[in-house]
Amino acid sequence: IRGVEGLRVVENVTEQVNLPAAAVDFAGWRHDAMGRGARTMQFDVLVVTALAHGRSATTSMDTLGDSFGAGSIPQQIWENRTLGENGVSAHVEQVSGYSQIEGFGVEHIAATITVLVHTRGDQ
Repeated sequence: IRGVEGLRVVENVTEQVNLPAAAVDFAGWRHDAMGRGARTMQFDVLVVTALAHGRSATTSMDTLGDSFGAGSIPQQIWENRTLGENGVSAHVEQVSGYSQIEGFGVEHIAATITVLVHTRGDQ
């Protein structure tokens, strides 16, 4: 997702950064073939944009979560779905949790982008 212009990818959301920003969290995995190697891993990407101008914050979040376009996180993942590894396929499952949050005394818009990463199990 580092290819999304203007998006800062941070280690965690406790950092004070320029927005928009995203933090990736490993949410777990499941075995897809009776525990025989193939698995699906889930990553939750918390995306935060500034609420400085109301509608423009929603528009910014819509652009980041949209399926297409240079400013789209799902588009970046689609274009790099192997994550540079053989036997790996990643895709965005959903964009959810649109909400208004407060951080460092300032209101923001946040959403979660759920990314699933499928492996053959021999990696």
